[in-house]
Amino acid sequence: MMAKVGVAIADVVDGGWTSLGSHAQALEECGVSAIWLTDHLFWHRPTVDVIGGLHTVAAATSECTIGPCVLQLPLRHSASTAKSMSYLDHVSGGRVTVGVGVGEHEAEYRAAGLGDVYHRRGKLLDQQIEELRQCWSNDLNDPNSSMSPARPLPLWVGGRSSAARRRAARTGDGWCPHIVREPWVRKQHQRLEADLAAEGRHRDEITFTPALAFAVENAVANEDPYEWFSQLFNLPTQVFEPNIVVGSPSQIAEEISAMFEAGADQVTFFPGTSQPAEHVARVIEALG
Repeated sequence: MMAKVGVAIADVVDGGWTSLGSHAQALEECGVSAIWLTDHLFWHRPTVDVIGGLHTVAAATSECTIGPCVLQLPLRHSASTAKSMSYLDHVSGGRVTVGVGVGEHEAEYRAAGLGDVYHRRGKLLDQQIEELRQCWSNDLNDPNSSMSPARPLPLWVGGRSSAARRRAARTGDGWCPHIVREPWVRKQHQRLEADLAAEGRHRDEITFTPALAFAVENAVANEDPYEWFSQLFNLPTQVFEPNIVVGSPSQIAEEISAMFEAGADQVTFFPGTSQPAEHVARVIEALG
Protein backbone atom coordinates (compact mmCIF):
# COMPACT_ATOMS: atom_id res chain seq x y z
CA MET A 1 0.00 0.00 0.00
CA MET A 2 1.30 3.45 -0.90
CA ALA A 3 2.29 5.70 2.00
CA LYS A 4 -0.21 8.39 2.93
CA VAL A 5 0.27 11.63 1.04
CA GLY A 6 -1.89 14.75 1.04
CA VAL A 7 -1.93 17.93 -1.02
CA ALA A 8 -2.02 21.56 0.13
CA ILE A 9 -3.72 24.07 -2.17
CA ALA A 10 -2.40 27.52 -1.36
CA ASP A 11 -3.16 29.71 -4.36
CA VAL A 12 -5.77 30.20 -7.05
CA VAL A 13 -6.11 27.10 -9.21
CA ASP A 14 -6.28 27.02 -12.98
CA GLY A 15 -9.76 28.20 -13.97
CA GLY A 16 -10.21 30.30 -10.83
CA TRP A 17 -11.78 29.46 -7.51
CA THR A 18 -14.97 28.22 -9.19
CA SER A 19 -12.80 25.34 -10.44
CA LEU A 20 -11.65 24.32 -6.96
CA GLY A 21 -14.10 21.41 -6.79
CA SER A 22 -12.94 19.88 -10.06
CA HIS A 23 -9.30 20.17 -8.96
CA ALA A 24 -10.13 18.50 -5.63
CA GLN A 25 -11.93 15.69 -7.42
CA ALA A 26 -8.97 15.16 -9.75
CA LEU A 27 -6.56 15.03 -6.80
CA GLU A 28 -8.67 12.44 -4.99
CA GLU A 29 -8.74 10.38 -8.18
CA CYS A 30 -4.93 10.55 -8.18
CA GLY A 31 -4.99 8.70 -4.86
CA VAL A 32 -4.17 11.39 -2.30
CA SER A 33 -5.32 10.69 1.25
CA ALA A 34 -5.91 14.35 2.22
CA ILE A 35 -6.62 17.75 0.68
CA TRP A 36 -5.71 20.84 2.68
CA LEU A 37 -6.38 24.53 2.12
CA THR A 38 -4.17 27.25 3.57
CA ASP A 39 -5.51 30.30 5.41
CA HIS A 40 -4.89 34.01 5.03
CA LEU A 41 -7.40 36.55 6.25
CA PHE A 42 -5.53 39.49 4.69
CA TRP A 43 -3.03 38.82 1.91
CA HIS A 44 -1.31 40.69 -0.91
CA ARG A 45 -3.38 38.85 -3.53
CA PRO A 46 -6.79 37.13 -3.76
CA THR A 47 -6.91 33.90 -1.78
CA VAL A 48 -9.51 31.31 -0.88
CA ASP A 49 -11.81 31.64 2.11
CA VAL A 50 -10.58 28.52 3.83
CA ILE A 51 -13.85 27.44 5.48
CA GLY A 52 -15.99 28.13 2.44
CA GLY A 53 -13.40 26.50 0.21
CA LEU A 54 -13.37 23.35 2.34
CA HIS A 55 -17.12 22.97 1.82
CA THR A 56 -16.43 22.99 -1.92
CA VAL A 57 -13.75 20.33 -1.44
CA ALA A 58 -16.08 18.26 0.76
CA ALA A 59 -18.82 18.31 -1.87
CA ALA A 60 -16.41 17.28 -4.65
CA THR A 61 -14.76 14.38 -2.80
CA SER A 62 -15.91 11.37 -0.81
CA GLU A 63 -12.99 9.67 0.91
CA CYS A 64 -10.00 11.90 1.55
CA THR A 65 -9.35 13.78 4.77
CA ILE A 66 -10.02 17.52 4.43
CA GLY A 67 -9.05 20.47 6.58
CA PRO A 68 -7.23 23.77 7.00
CA CYS A 69 -3.46 23.58 7.00
CA VAL A 70 -3.46 25.73 8.93
CA LEU A 71 -6.02 28.11 10.38
CA GLN A 72 -4.36 31.19 11.85
CA LEU A 73 -6.45 30.74 14.95
CA PRO A 74 -5.45 33.94 16.82
CA LEU A 75 -7.09 35.88 13.97
CA ARG A 76 -10.37 34.07 14.58
CA HIS A 77 -12.98 33.57 17.29
CA SER A 78 -12.68 30.20 19.01
CA ALA A 79 -16.39 29.41 19.37
CA SER A 80 -17.36 30.30 15.80
CA THR A 81 -14.38 28.32 14.49
CA ALA A 82 -15.37 25.34 16.63
CA LYS A 83 -18.89 25.38 15.22
CA SER A 84 -17.69 25.83 11.61
CA MET A 85 -15.32 22.87 11.87
CA SER A 86 -17.92 20.71 13.61
CA TYR A 87 -20.49 21.46 10.91
CA LEU A 88 -17.94 20.75 8.17
CA ASP A 89 -17.16 17.40 9.79
CA HIS A 90 -20.87 16.49 9.83
CA VAL A 91 -21.50 17.36 6.17
CA SER A 92 -18.27 15.73 4.97
CA GLY A 93 -19.06 12.42 6.65
CA GLY A 94 -16.46 12.71 9.41
CA ARG A 95 -13.41 13.57 7.30
CA VAL A 96 -12.09 16.74 8.98
CA THR A 97 -8.73 17.28 10.63
CA VAL A 98 -8.20 20.79 12.00
CA GLY A 99 -4.76 22.32 11.57
CA VAL A 100 -4.05 25.44 13.62
CA GLY A 101 -1.12 27.81 13.87
CA VAL A 102 -0.05 31.37 14.58
CA GLY A 103 1.13 32.57 11.16
CA GLU A 104 4.25 34.67 10.69
CA HIS A 105 3.07 37.81 8.93
CA GLU A 106 2.70 40.71 11.36
CA ALA A 107 1.11 42.92 8.68
CA GLU A 108 -1.79 40.48 8.47
CA TYR A 109 -2.48 40.92 12.18
CA ARG A 110 -2.32 44.69 11.86
CA ALA A 111 -4.72 44.64 8.90
CA ALA A 112 -7.16 42.60 11.00
CA GLY A 113 -6.98 45.20 13.78
CA LEU A 114 -5.07 42.76 15.98
CA GLY A 115 -1.56 44.18 15.80
CA ASP A 116 -1.28 44.09 19.59
CA VAL A 117 -1.88 40.31 19.51
CA TYR A 118 0.98 39.41 17.18
CA HIS A 119 3.76 39.13 19.76
CA ARG A 120 1.66 37.07 22.14
CA ARG A 121 -0.05 34.94 19.50
CA GLY A 122 1.60 31.74 20.75
CA LYS A 123 0.07 32.05 24.22
CA LEU A 124 -3.24 32.98 22.66
CA LEU A 125 -3.12 29.88 20.43
CA ASP A 126 -2.51 27.67 23.48
CA GLN A 127 -5.60 29.15 25.11
CA GLN A 128 -7.69 28.79 21.96
CA ILE A 129 -6.75 25.13 21.50
CA GLU A 130 -8.22 24.50 24.94
CA GLU A 131 -11.30 26.53 23.99
CA LEU A 132 -11.86 24.54 20.80
CA ARG A 133 -11.69 21.26 22.65
CA GLN A 134 -14.01 22.58 25.33
CA CYS A 135 -16.57 23.60 22.68
CA TRP A 136 -16.32 20.20 21.03
CA SER A 137 -16.74 18.34 24.33
CA ASN A 138 -20.31 19.57 25.01
CA ASP A 139 -22.80 16.75 25.45
CA LEU A 140 -26.28 16.57 23.94
CA ASN A 141 -27.87 18.07 27.05
CA ASP A 142 -25.79 21.21 26.74
CA PRO A 143 -27.44 24.23 25.08
CA ASN A 144 -24.22 24.72 23.07
CA SER A 145 -24.23 21.17 21.72
CA SER A 146 -24.55 22.47 18.16
CA MET A 147 -20.76 22.85 18.35
CA SER A 148 -20.24 19.19 19.17
CA PRO A 149 -18.85 17.05 16.34
CA ALA A 150 -19.92 13.43 15.98
CA ARG A 151 -16.39 12.39 16.97
CA PRO A 152 -13.31 13.97 18.54
CA LEU A 153 -11.75 16.13 15.82
CA PRO A 154 -8.00 15.61 15.35
CA LEU A 155 -6.18 18.87 16.01
CA TRP A 156 -2.80 19.37 14.34
CA VAL A 157 -0.33 22.14 15.10
CA GLY A 158 1.44 23.92 12.26
CA GLY A 159 4.73 25.80 12.22
CA ARG A 160 8.43 25.05 11.83
CA SER A 161 9.66 26.67 15.04
CA SER A 162 10.78 24.89 18.18
CA ALA A 163 7.82 26.47 19.97
CA ALA A 164 5.44 24.93 17.42
CA ARG A 165 7.08 21.52 17.82
CA ARG A 166 6.83 21.68 21.60
CA ARG A 167 3.21 22.84 21.35
CA ALA A 168 2.41 19.86 19.15
CA ALA A 169 4.11 17.52 21.60
CA ARG A 170 2.25 19.05 24.51
CA THR A 171 -1.25 19.31 23.14
CA GLY A 172 -1.52 18.29 19.49
CA ASP A 173 -2.74 15.20 17.70
CA GLY A 174 -0.34 16.05 14.89
CA TRP A 175 2.46 18.36 13.78
CA CYS A 176 2.43 19.72 10.22
CA PRO A 177 5.41 21.98 9.42
CA HIS A 178 5.49 23.46 5.90
CA ILE A 179 8.18 23.68 3.20
CA VAL A 180 10.88 21.44 4.70
CA ARG A 181 13.33 18.86 3.35
CA GLU A 182 14.54 15.45 4.52
CA PRO A 183 17.55 16.55 6.65
CA TRP A 184 15.30 18.94 8.59
CA VAL A 185 12.68 16.21 9.05
CA ARG A 186 15.25 13.77 10.42
CA LYS A 187 16.64 16.23 12.96
CA GLN A 188 13.25 17.53 14.06
CA HIS A 189 11.79 14.04 14.39
CA GLN A 190 14.43 13.23 16.98
CA ARG A 191 13.60 16.42 18.85
CA LEU A 192 9.87 15.70 18.61
CA GLU A 193 10.42 12.29 20.19
CA ALA A 194 12.32 13.95 23.06
CA ASP A 195 9.57 16.57 23.50
CA LEU A 196 6.90 13.87 23.61
CA ALA A 197 8.85 11.90 26.20
CA ALA A 198 9.17 15.03 28.34
CA GLU A 199 5.39 15.41 28.19
CA GLY A 200 4.84 11.76 29.14
CA ARG A 201 3.40 10.94 25.71
CA HIS A 202 4.19 8.16 23.26
CA ARG A 203 5.32 8.69 19.69
CA ASP A 204 2.23 6.97 18.30
CA GLU A 205 -0.01 9.60 19.92
CA ILE A 206 0.91 12.16 17.28
CA THR A 207 0.97 12.26 13.46
CA PHE A 208 4.08 13.92 12.06
CA THR A 209 3.20 15.32 8.62
CA PRO A 210 5.79 17.63 7.05
CA ALA A 211 5.01 19.37 3.75
CA LEU A 212 7.37 19.21 0.78
CA ALA A 213 7.34 22.02 -1.79
CA PHE A 214 8.06 20.64 -5.23
CA ALA A 215 7.39 20.82 -8.95
CA VAL A 216 7.80 18.27 -11.70
CA GLU A 217 9.97 19.72 -14.47
CA ASN A 218 7.95 20.59 -17.57
CA ALA A 219 4.70 19.22 -16.14
CA VAL A 220 2.95 22.46 -17.11
CA ALA A 221 4.20 24.61 -19.97
CA ASN A 222 5.56 28.09 -19.19
CA GLU A 223 5.27 27.69 -15.41
CA ASP A 224 8.28 28.53 -13.21
CA PRO A 225 7.84 27.03 -9.72
CA TYR A 226 10.32 29.42 -8.11
CA GLU A 227 8.44 32.38 -9.53
CA TRP A 228 5.15 30.77 -8.46
CA PHE A 229 6.26 30.56 -4.83
CA SER A 230 7.82 34.04 -5.03
CA GLN A 231 4.52 35.53 -6.14
CA LEU A 232 2.54 33.52 -3.59
CA PHE A 233 4.59 34.71 -0.62
CA ASN A 234 5.76 38.03 -2.09
CA LEU A 235 9.39 37.09 -1.46
CA PRO A 236 12.46 36.86 -3.74
CA THR A 237 12.86 33.63 -5.69
CA GLN A 238 16.23 32.87 -4.08
CA VAL A 239 14.49 32.39 -0.72
CA PHE A 240 12.88 29.22 -2.04
CA GLU A 241 15.68 27.69 -4.08
CA PRO A 242 17.16 25.59 -1.21
CA ASN A 243 13.74 24.44 -0.01
CA ILE A 244 11.94 23.32 -3.18
CA VAL A 245 12.58 20.10 -5.06
CA VAL A 246 12.31 20.65 -8.81
CA GLY A 247 13.05 17.63 -10.95
CA SER A 248 11.73 14.44 -12.42
CA PRO A 249 8.92 12.47 -10.74
CA SER A 250 11.44 9.86 -9.59
CA GLN A 251 13.70 12.51 -8.03
CA ILE A 252 10.77 13.99 -6.11
CA ALA A 253 9.58 10.52 -5.07
CA GLU A 254 13.07 9.79 -3.76
CA GLU A 255 12.93 12.87 -1.53
CA ILE A 256 9.48 11.92 -0.25
CA SER A 257 10.59 8.36 0.52
CA ALA A 258 13.56 9.77 2.42
CA MET A 259 11.19 11.94 4.49
CA PHE A 260 9.22 8.83 5.48
CA GLU A 261 12.45 7.05 6.40
CA ALA A 262 13.43 10.09 8.49
CA GLY A 263 10.31 9.76 10.64
CA ALA A 264 7.35 11.28 8.81
CA ASP A 265 4.03 9.44 9.24
CA GLN A 266 2.46 11.25 6.30
CA VAL A 267 3.78 13.79 3.79
CA THR A 268 1.85 16.73 2.39
CA PHE A 269 2.59 17.70 -1.20
CA PHE A 270 2.90 21.45 -1.74
CA PRO A 271 3.18 21.74 -5.52
CA GLY A 272 4.20 25.10 -6.96
CA THR A 273 1.57 25.24 -9.67
CA SER A 274 -1.97 26.28 -10.55
CA GLN A 275 -2.56 22.75 -11.89
CA PRO A 276 -1.70 20.51 -8.91
CA ALA A 277 -3.06 17.23 -10.29
CA GLU A 278 -0.67 17.42 -13.27
CA HIS A 279 2.27 17.25 -10.86
CA VAL A 280 0.77 15.05 -8.15
CA ALA A 281 -0.31 12.25 -10.49
CA ARG A 282 3.24 11.85 -11.85
CA VAL A 283 4.83 11.76 -8.41
CA ILE A 284 2.30 9.27 -7.03
CA GLU A 285 2.96 7.01 -10.02
CA ALA A 286 6.71 7.22 -9.28
CA LEU A 287 6.09 6.38 -5.63
CA GLY A 288 4.29 3.22 -6.70
